[in-house]
Amino acid sequence: QFIKFYKFKKLNFLSTFQTSYIGGFFNSFLIPLFSNSNIIFFDFFGGIDIFNFWKHINNYKISAVWFTPSVVKSLLKLDSSNEIKIHISSKIKFPFCGTAYLHKKLKKEFFKIFNIKLLENYGLSETTFVSLEKPNSKNTYKTGFVGSIINNVNVGLKDINRGTHKEIHVNSKYIFDGY
Repeated sequence: QFIKFYKFKKLNFLSTFQTSYIGGFFNSFLIPLFSNSNIIFFDFFGGIDIFNFWKHINNYKISAVWFTPSVVKSLLKLDSSNEIKIHISSKIKFPFCGTAYLHKKLKKEFFKIFNIKLLENYGLSETTFVSLEKPNSKNTYKTGFVGSIINNVNVGLKDINRGTHKEIHVNSKYIFDGY
């Protein structure tokens, strides 16, 4: 579904997630593999790599990256020269962001500084992707927006506790058995 949604193939993915958990395995390994893309692996969580992040993007012609909110914050704190910002922003075609809530203020600041519009998504390891944001989405900075519900996924709210609380219910053929 993910590959169909974005209609991409033959990209250079920078793997920023550990592949020892299911989300990292999907995002950093299976998606690039099934889209006939290249995967560039680094020990991303070491201090050196965050300082050389833009250098890696440039040297390996990275066109797809999975950001996390903590990486976004770190890159904003480090900032970079205007030369790097201008040069790099055009290279990253698919700047995905996931794993945790991305505050819209942070997303706007990242766009302002680096001219890169982060594409949010929502899903769990057990459900895979539920929603994905399109690059041309008009709702990108709307509070609570994390993309559009993808095909073959149904989402609804169900009352629990006599209407005082609601749960999100997801139905999809992509959900792991038992959920």
